[in-house]
Parts: sequence; C-alpha cells; structure tokens
Amino acid sequence: MSGCRGDDISRFFCLIDECLRPYKELELVALAKDQERHLLISLSQVLREIQRCTDELDSGSVDDSEEFTDNCGSLNPHSQDHNFLTKIVTDLVVLLAAESRYVQHLAGNILVAISEFIASSGSNWDETIKFLCACFEITLSNTLSNSSASWMNGVEKLNCNERDFIILNSRLKHANWHSGAGIILILRKIVKFLKGKDDRRFGESFVNSLSSCLSNVSWDLLDNIPLHCKPDYQIYYSSHLMNLGEMESRIMFLGNLVQLFCSLIKPSGLAEATSNSGNKSPILHIILNLVPKVSKWCLGKPQNCDHKQILPYFRHKTLMLMTRISFQINFECPTLFLWLQLLHEHCEDLLLQPMPRLDSSPNDCLEGSPFLSSLSDWQTPDISSRHLQGRAVFLFLRCTISLMSMRGEADLQCICGRPNACLMTDINTIDCCPPRRGLLELYNWLRWHLPLNMPAEDKMNREKCITFAKSFIAMYMHQDDVLFEVLLLLFDIPSCAKKQILKVGQASQEAKEDALFHVSSIFNPLLLFHVFLAGIRYDNQLLLDYLISKDTGIRCAEYLLRCLRAACNSWDFFVEISAQRGAFHRRICKRRKVYGYGDQDDYGSKCFRMEEAKACLLSLRDTVRKIHRRNLFPYNPEVLLQRLTRFEELCNVNIQVDEKQ
Repeated sequence: MSGCRGDDISRFFCLIDECLRPYKELELVALAKDQERHLLISLSQVLREIQRCTDELDSGSVDDSEEFTDNCGSLNPHSQDHNFLTKIVTDLVVLLAAESRYVQHLAGNILVAISEFIASSGSNWDETIKFLCACFEITLSNTLSNSSASWMNGVEKLNCNERDFIILNSRLKHANWHSGAGIILILRKIVKFLKGKDDRRFGESFVNSLSSCLSNVSWDLLDNIPLHCKPDYQIYYSSHLMNLGEMESRIMFLGNLVQLFCSLIKPSGLAEATSNSGNKSPILHIILNLVPKVSKWCLGKPQNCDHKQILPYFRHKTLMLMTRISFQINFECPTLFLWLQLLHEHCEDLLLQPMPRLDSSPNDCLEGSPFLSSLSDWQTPDISSRHLQGRAVFLFLRCTISLMSMRGEADLQCICGRPNACLMTDINTIDCCPPRRGLLELYNWLRWHLPLNMPAEDKMNREKCITFAKSFIAMYMHQDDVLFEVLLLLFDIPSCAKKQILKVGQASQEAKEDALFHVSSIFNPLLLFHVFLAGIRYDNQLLLDYLISKDTGIRCAEYLLRCLRAACNSWDFFVEISAQRGAFHRRICKRRKVYGYGDQDDYGSKCFRMEEAKACLLSLRDTVRKIHRRNLFPYNPEVLLQRLTRFEELCNVNIQVDEKQ
C-alpha cells in the first residue's frame, strides 16, 4: 500500500479554502440563488479533483520518487497537516447545516471522497475518523443544548486535544439536525466503502472510534424531543429556550441513525468482521443497549400526519435492526423480557394481526417491499404490513422460545403451564421462571390466532392447525433472510415425548390441557417441513437455489439436515402427516414463474404429497451429487447427501411394506 504525499492534505485544504473563501463573511445556512449556484459549481470541481487523485493513487500512477508514509497512525497534533485536516473537516461539516440539500449533498460527498483517498493512501485514517466522530458529538451537543460546559470535561473522551475541541465547538455552534444527519450519512457511506477493502485495520480503527463516539453521546438528551411537534414548536430544555427546527430534519437524523446501525450489524458487516475470535465487537453491545431508545424515538405514537406516513419505514428499519442483532447475539434473560415489552408496546397490532389469507394475491404489488403502505391510510393491511408482521412475529418467537429453552423441559411441567392458568392469570403479574414466562407468552399468542380448547384429536381442530401452519409459513415465503431462521428457531421448542397432535386417541386428558403440548404440536417440525415443501411446490431447483445462495445456503442446509434426521427418526409419523388432506392455494406458493399454466391445475387436492416430497428430495440429492463431483458446490454437502440417501432407503422400505399389504 502506498502512502500519501506530504502535500496532499495541504493541497486539498487549499482547494476547499479557495472554494469557500468568497463566503467566509456570509451566513452559509441560507444563501441566495446565485451564491448557491456558484458554490455548487466550486464544490463539484473540488470533488472531481479529489476523485481524480484517488483514481491515480489506486492505479499506481503517482510519482514513486516522492517520499511516502505507510501507516494508519495519527498526525502530530501540532503539525501543519494536523491543522489542515482539522480545518478541512470542520469547513465541510459546517456546510452540512445549509438549507440547500444540494450543498449538504456535495459537502458530504467531498468528506467521503477525502476519506476514501486517505484510506487508499494509508495515512491519517485514524485522525480523519476521530475528527468526524468528534464533530458528531459536538454537533449533537450544540443542537440539543446552548451550554457546552458539561462537554469541556469530556475532551479526552472525544479523542482530540482541548485546542481542537475549542476550534470544533466554535465552528459548529450553528450546527443543527441537518448537520447531525449529514455526518451520520457520511459515516454510513464510509461503512459501505470499507466493506470492499481487504485491510482489516481500517475497519477496526473505524469501529473503535465510532464505538467510543456512541459511548460518549448523552442519548438521554433525545428522549424529550417529540417527532410529532409542529415545525415552529418551541420547547424548554435545560433551562434554555431553543428552536428544534423542522420536523423533517429530526426524522432524517433518526432515519440515518437507524440505517447506520443496520449497516454496521448487517451480516458480514463491519461489526462482525472486526470481532475477535469468540468475542463480539463492543459496538454490537452498544447498539443493543440503544434498542429501547431507538424504539421509543422511532415507534412512539404518531400525533402528526407526516409522522404517520414515515412510521412504516421506521418500523421496518427498527425491526430489521432488532432482527440482525438477534442473529449475532445470544440474549440474556433481562434482554429477552425487555424486548418482549418493546414488542407488546410498539408492535402489538402486528402480533395480533390475522395471519395472511391463503387466497391473498400480491400480483398488483411489488413483493416484499416494506414501503407500500398507503400514505392516506397507513393502517390498511397489505403486503408491506405482512412484511412487518413477519418481522415482529419472528422477534416475538425468538424471545419466547429462547426463554422456554433456558432450562430443561421438566421446569415447564407446572401449574403455570396449564391453559387454565393462562386464562385466569395476568402474565405480567406472574413471578415465574423464564421458561414458564416464555411458554405463557407464546401460548396466549397462539390462543389469539387459533382456538386450542377443543380436543387435539378432533378432525376440525387438526385441519385448523394445518391451515394455521400454512398461513404461518406463507408469511415468510418471500422473506428469504428470515425464512430458515424462523424454521430453525421452531426446532428449539421443547417437545413432549410421544405427544403428537395428529395421532388419534393417544393424547391423555392431561396432555390436552398442557399448554406445552399444544404449542409444540402446532409447531411440530415435521408438520412444518411438509408445509414448507408444499409451499415451494416441491421444486427441487428452488431448494438448490437456497442451498447455493451465499445468504441462505448454510442455514438451508442446516434446516434440511435437521428435518431429515427428525423424519428418519419418526418415520411413521412423517408418513402419516403426508396423508392429511386439505387445500393449499397455489398463489401463496413460492416457485419460479412458469408461463402457460392456468389457475385450473389440480394442485392442492392433497396439501401434503409423500410421493412429490420424495421426488423433490431425491432429485435434489442427484443434482447436488453431480455438482459436488465437479467440485462446484460452495461447501461440502456429504452429510446432506448421506441423510438424503437414508431418506430414500426408508421410502423404499415403506413401498415394500405397502406391496406386501
């Protein structure tokens, strides 16, 4: 890696200083049209020049005779280059407060371009990121309070000396929500840029600086800032009267903040990439601790029409953030209780929303988009609310099943686990162990969607359970990122030995009253496996797509392995389920579209078809085996092939028994 030349920082400073010099005496927040146009032209020229220098550096066309540095360290705080870098960052951050979105956009892009140049050069990276983080902290402080006395004591935490702090604080005294939103957007673009770099040092340095920044911010200051106030609304805070600006800028700030968190927590993102072996990155736990506040800021009850329109977006992003965190952290009991409380408080309507109808057709919508809610009728259930419902239900199951799995099954066999206790006792008043709390939460939720007070062996009840399972799976058929996560999660529900919902006459009266029996029967993995195969219309090519996908491959393979093992261990029950009849409407199935077929095909006369399941899985085995022989499969599928072969053996034994009969 090449270092940057000694005069690069000073050259960039001169470019920016020359661009902004005509406006030094002006109020940059509001510019006249002509002034704005000339400023935009100058900023565009600066941006192109920095990008040209970066391209030259990446292509190796810079003059190798120049003296280079090759480190990611910091500048001497008393050096001229340090002063230049401080002025560059502060001058551009000041522009983020401008009313013109075009000025904000260009200023942010220049800061990102400078960051990319510095990353390519290998020098001054730490310093640049620390300055940006310090600007964010000071911007937020100055936006929320007129007093900076309390912040002077935190200069050391800001990772800058007192002189730099005074300079930054004075230059950013007019910072506003646009400034904070702009800095967050810059940090998010840097995150995207760093994901394409091979050097781990840059990611670690960025995450460490940002972790320190997020830890230093007094997030409690945001608690009393309403999103539903009018643009000219004035509030008193810390004995100071301040105007919080337009609601739009606050919404942009929160939206960018949640997007930044989602980008950091994204699978294979910086938080995961910079984690040490066995230890999660500190930023994961920092963001985890901020989830309650993010939920409060973004999901509070809307009082203004504009906020109602943005609420589906905030819900989508907040639930996505919580989902991604749940993929990477094993929650402790207090966190599970807290998240259940948040879900009940902010997403109760999604949890209690009826399951998707089997005859619903998304043909007139963009599938899976979370942004399709009508702006005039934001509560109308549609495909976007179905998407949100799936996320909320997944998180609810993640919390309840994690609580249920914290101890052995024996702890669940108590009076708290009986339906009568669920009916007569307020779950919030029960001081019980985590498994009981998780069971009661899940049981009450299921009781809302599906009556459980009838005999388990009743034919009508069996059909309702199957219909519920189909609706449940249909909710996730177009959400690949959580489909296999939720299917694997349901394997963790403690199962009652020899208690199976579809076996006539084998459930005792005590079992009928057992909440755990009902829960584990409805979410029986073999039942759901049949539903899943029917949901993809027994398409072995779609299963192959899942297996070779970099996003779903490992989890799909794990799911198939567990299902095949369960099927082989409980073969008679697996075959018995396949004999159940019922309707499974083709519109909710996920399959690559094949033209030339009408709606009149006879698919659905049996919702579970053993022969089709067999053909699908064995065709999958043959295809995987061929690909593996050519060394083209992305991972070793030998265990999966062995399980599929065992599945075929049991199928053949079953055929022989049928022939003898």
